[in-house]
This record gives sequence, C-alpha cells and structure tokens, in this order.
Amino acid sequence: MSLTEGLRIARGQIVWILALAVSTAVIVHLEQLDTEDRINARLLAAGVRAPDLPEGYADTLDGLLDELRAAGEVGPADPDRRAAHLVALSAAILSGRISSGAARAEVERVAVWPGEASPALRAARAQIALLYPDLAYSGGNAEIAAR
Repeated sequence: MSLTEGLRIARGQIVWILALAVSTAVIVHLEQLDTEDRINARLLAAGVRAPDLPEGYADTLDGLLDELRAAGEVGPADPDRRAAHLVALSAAILSGRISSGAARAEVERVAVWPGEASPALRAARAQIALLYPDLAYSGGNAEIAAR
C-alpha cells in the first residue's frame, strides 16, 4: 500500500482529527474572550441595567470607596476596615457602579492582606467569594475563603 492509498483510506479519521483540533482551538479562544463586559454592554444598549441604589446611597458608596482606597494606600488597615472595603466593593459591583473586571485587582489586593481576620472580614471574604469563586479556590488566594 502506497502513502497515497493509505491517506485515502484514512481520510475519515484525518478529517475527524482536524475537526477536533479546530473545535478545541475555538473553545480555547472563546474562553479567553472577556464576554462578561460584552454581555453587560449589550444589556446596557438594550436598556437593561442594574437596579438603582436608593437615593443618597450612590454618593455614599462612592465616597466610602474613595475613603477606603485612600486608607489602603497608606498601608494595610485593620480587619474591620478591610471588611468594609470588600463589602463596599461588592455593593458597587452588584449595583453596577463599577464593573467586575475593574474591581478585581482591588478585591485581590484587599482580600489577601496579611493579618488577623475578624468575623466581619471573614464574612466579607465569603461575600467576595460569591462574586469571584475562582479567587476562593485558587492556590495563591486560598485564604480569601479560608480565614
């Protein structure tokens, strides 16, 4: 049997392997897309948006986040301040004040500060783990859910 005959006989298997490789490449590409921001943009364009915060809370939330960010720049704050920061971030994410992607780096920075975890901080970390489950179970940030 020559090479040409062998390839002709195996063409079904070759096509199947090529289809498998192409579909795997498409799946990997789709997983790397930032679909959450695209979906949010489509929802906003369609007029669907997160519910408004009650009157006065939006400014309070923005002011609180600014205050907590400024305190965090000086150095790691006490556990209760860190808990307040995480809760304010989760409220801002859920209300649509900031995107989940924009808040992620800040959440990672605040949630893994060293130090004793108060009950409030443990509860705030649990709340953040609901928004970012991958942070709770990743090797480097296992203490977000564990403490």
